[in-house]
Amino acid sequence: MSRNNIERRDFIKCILAGLALTTIDWSTLPKAYGEELDQDQFDAVIIGSGLGGLSCAAAFARQGFKALVLEKHYVPGGYATTFKRGDFVFDVSLHSTTVGEREGIHNLISGFPEIKDVEFVPHHNLYRAIFPDYDIRVPQKDLQGYIEILVGYFPEEQEGIVDLFEEMKGIAGDIKKLSDARGQVDMNKFPVEFPHLFGCYTKTWGDLVDARIKNPKLKAIISSLWGYYGLPPSKLASFYYAMPTIGYLKQGGYYPIGRSQKISDAFVKFIEDRGGKVMLKTEVEQILLKNHTAYGVKTTDGKEYKGKVVISNANAYDTFHKMINQSDYLKEYLVRMENFSVSLSSFKIFLGLKKDIIGEIGIKDTEIFQTA
Repeated sequence: MSRNNIERRDFIKCILAGLALTTIDWSTLPKAYGEELDQDQFDAVIIGSGLGGLSCAAAFARQGFKALVLEKHYVPGGYATTFKRGDFVFDVSLHSTTVGEREGIHNLISGFPEIKDVEFVPHHNLYRAIFPDYDIRVPQKDLQGYIEILVGYFPEEQEGIVDLFEEMKGIAGDIKKLSDARGQVDMNKFPVEFPHLFGCYTKTWGDLVDARIKNPKLKAIISSLWGYYGLPPSKLASFYYAMPTIGYLKQGGYYPIGRSQKISDAFVKFIEDRGGKVMLKTEVEQILLKNHTAYGVKTTDGKEYKGKVVISNANAYDTFHKMINQSDYLKEYLVRMENFSVSLSSFKIFLGLKKDIIGEIGIKDTEIFQTA
């Protein structure tokens, strides 16, 4: 693909990747007109109640549309759930997120200001990265402080360090400009008006770092969070790492009081208070199609639910190989999918301790990355 001719699909990927950093302008989105629907009919049917599915349904519900979420698990939330073993309650995964503040309270979930009953507390440090020669605590909500720490360890790399973080801020800024433009973008002027985005969209995160940083140890430190994104820096899209990471460094990390399940439960309440529905222990086995267009789903118990749109929050492989019977029509896409590799796996251990070892040792860090 020529860098002088940006294809529409690459342009759209850049926009979608940056939505998490932008503030939703609800006034630009359509609203429902109060159309009466049958009990088993919905404006939107969403498969899966992970945070993607729940926030999608909440967005529909907020605009007056009737949304249905179908989840095969017995609790909603995906990785934002908890489970209990004996006297211990564990978070499945989510332990830090970015939220806004109002009236001195951290309870502003981006895009959904109506949700006020989930309060968050800031981490003492954003995270801690331990390497054989370095032990770095990344300060909470203090990008400049983090830059100064890195420069202190690697003074000869100061110019590259500063330039890299300026590039990350520039990418986030370009995405905001795209959002503010509301689709009215002159593609002929794209390289000039969005220079950071244009310069990075064909590059990996490793490419951005290599162009500015020489010391391999510093490269590893700056890229400490890559495990969350499922690919190493050499294969990870530059903006996919840069945008959420710069937002995290600038805005800080917070933990929900009441654990991550409270976030998911708040979304469920938000949806159902506005006429939507979240059904648990309800597995979708088939997406119903007519003329290659989805009009509903069928669950494993034989029931059908119809919707004007069907959105899958399930993984792509199951969606296209198991739920959709369109192998001929989707042949080209399925061939591409067969060439995809499985992302990295992780092994998690949940420990319930008999004594407060963390308190006794005095560890204030909520997240530690240990690299051998």
